[in-house]
Amino acid sequence: MATDEQVQRVLEIYYDGLSCTECGASVRIGEYECAHCAMDFEVLLREWAGRVVDGLCEGGCGEVGQS
Repeated sequence: MATDEQVQRVLEIYYDGLSCTECGASVRIGEYECAHCAMDFEVLLREWAGRVVDGLCEGGCGEVGQS
């Protein structure tokens, strides 16, 4: 189960925002391509997910998925 601290960290990363690297349009959760320029968000979303995992593992968490 996620701790309050982990949830807060995810929200902080989310509120940092995501923007299309081509046109700067805001990315909303659930979008897989830019509504403005049709850029595929796969790389952008993978980088964001990496920041979430890194943020949750600050201070060390071993293998992802282990408590």
